[in-house]
Formats: sequence, structure tokens, C-alpha cells
Amino acid sequence: MTSTPSDSDERLYVYIVRFQGNYLYIGLARDVKARLEEFERGKGPDSLNGKRPVELAYVRQCASFPEARALAKLLKGYTRERKERLIAAFQQRWQSSPEQSLEQAYQISMTLPLPSVKPPQGTETRLNAHEAGS
Repeated sequence: MTSTPSDSDERLYVYIVRFQGNYLYIGLARDVKARLEEFERGKGPDSLNGKRPVELAYVRQCASFPEARALAKLLKGYTRERKERLIAAFQQRWQSSPEQSLEQAYQISMTLPLPSVKPPQGTETRLNAHEAGS
């Protein structure tokens, strides 16, 4: 039985991996290195079977499970172009760092601002009307 992470769990990460065929996968993990190794061994969603090699494209540490889940949902909502810009900014800094370790990747990702997500036109009006009890 799989346990659900609690708010008190430490070091939870949101990651983006790039699979063969330029397929991007966004997920959550406590141990990114172990998760990447699982992907390499073919463990993971059925849709990813046979799509190796796996490359870490982006990673970011989160303070809590709700924060990580919200970030993953946010990133999944990005267009492909927006995801690629975020990945490119991360990769540029990571590839130029003298030490390309996961710890270095975590530190680099925390220096990158997340691109803002612009809500669909008219959303603010509907939300404000709903909040006002209309």
C-alpha cells in the first residue's frame, strides 16, 4: 500500500524528465535520483514503457506536499513552449555549473522564478463575483 506524503515530510521535489521522443513527464518524488533510476529500469506509468533514456530536465524542491502538488499542477498546465523555456533557463545554469550534482540542481532551480500563469480572460471577473456571493 502506498502512503500519501504528509505536510511534515521533508524534501519533496517536483521534477520534469525528458524521455525518448522528446516526451516530457512531470512528477513528485522524495528521492529524484532513485526515481530516475526507476524510470531507467522501466518502472513507472505504462505510457512511458520503452521511452528511454531518461534525462532530468528540471527539478525544484518544495516545502510541503500541498506546495509540490500545486506546483506540479501548475507546470502541467503550461504550454509546451512555456515548459521548454523553464527547462532551458534551468539547463543553462546547471550545465555551466562546475558540479552537475542533484544538490547543485536543487539550488539552481530555487534561483529561477516560475513564469506566471495568466488566467483565461474573464476569470478574474467570475471569481470576484463568486467570492462576493453573487
